[in-house]
Amino acid sequence: MLFNSLTFLVFVAWVLAVQLRAIIRAMMRVHDVQALLVRHPGTGLLLTGEDRGFARAATWDMLLQRAGEKGIHYADHPGLQGYDIPEWSHLSASEALRYTAALHGVAARVDPQFVRRATPATPAEARQR
Repeated sequence: MLFNSLTFLVFVAWVLAVQLRAIIRAMMRVHDVQALLVRHPGTGLLLTGEDRGFARAATWDMLLQRAGEKGIHYADHPGLQGYDIPEWSHLSASEALRYTAALHGVAARVDPQFVRRATPATPAEARQR
């Protein structure tokens, strides 16, 4: 019964996230903003519920196609896998910097222009953001 309740909660969270993404995407179009969508790693029952209840082809892949944006799915990149995720969806503090560096490298390969626009050129520019 716990798994069924967990699956339902994951489903509700996913539906809310999809709705929120749709709203954000509409706002982004108005302001001509581009996005690079990221599916971060998860573990434990959270990942089990997502895998069983939300097939990637019917969720993540469809989201990218409908949004018309590029995306990074952790399962496609070995450097984004194998991290300590003690709460099933949040990295441990010791892993956060390593993961961020790996994600930046993947993002630079997937969409170099996005990373160039998102990376401050100088420390002063970084402080202004």
